[in-house]
Amino acid sequence: MIGNLNEIIGDIKSRYELRRVSSFLEPDKYPTAINLFVSMASAVCGKEYDQTHTADIINKLVHWTYDTSVDEIDCRKGFLIRGETGRGKTLLMYALKEFVQYDSNWYIVGGKRYRLELSIASARNIAFEYAQQSEGSVIAKYSRIPCLCIDDLGSEPMLSSNYGNKCSVVSEILANRAETKLLTFATTNVARLSECYDDR
Repeated sequence: MIGNLNEIIGDIKSRYELRRVSSFLEPDKYPTAINLFVSMASAVCGKEYDQTHTADIINKLVHWTYDTSVDEIDCRKGFLIRGETGRGKTLLMYALKEFVQYDSNWYIVGGKRYRLELSIASARNIAFEYAQQSEGSVIAKYSRIPCLCIDDLGSEPMLSSNYGNKCSVVSEILANRAETKLLTFATTNVARLSECYDDR
């Protein structure tokens, strides 16, 4: 029993020491982390960001970043933002990329620490890169990035060709990342991803 209790305490400490409520927020300028996120979104889009339709999503992204366990968010996993074209999904991910850099946040997988730094790549560009480079290098590259967002998931050709070898590149990357439990995020306007990818 004592052994299990120590493991639980160790897990709590590791999660909350590495991802904590920001001590760097400036109370006068950014009274809450939400304000800071909205300012990052404004910087990304080059004008004042209107959060009328995205306030709930922003709230969840902020709680996810600081692992506050609100709304039953599993902060050990990435997430998928689904919506129609032109609704600002990609902008939110670029705002998140800036937001997570504001503090030194880390996450742990298999006892190894990874910096919470978000890389964003479009599914189409990944598939195009696969067709242009050596077959395994692109899949290996995107399978190893500690925090990856695949933008516009489902927009890429389902089979990409590399010197005659055909492969569902993004599907392979997603499967590899699921096995290693590295943080993976995605945006999509595809209603049913099962139509594009297998059960993995």
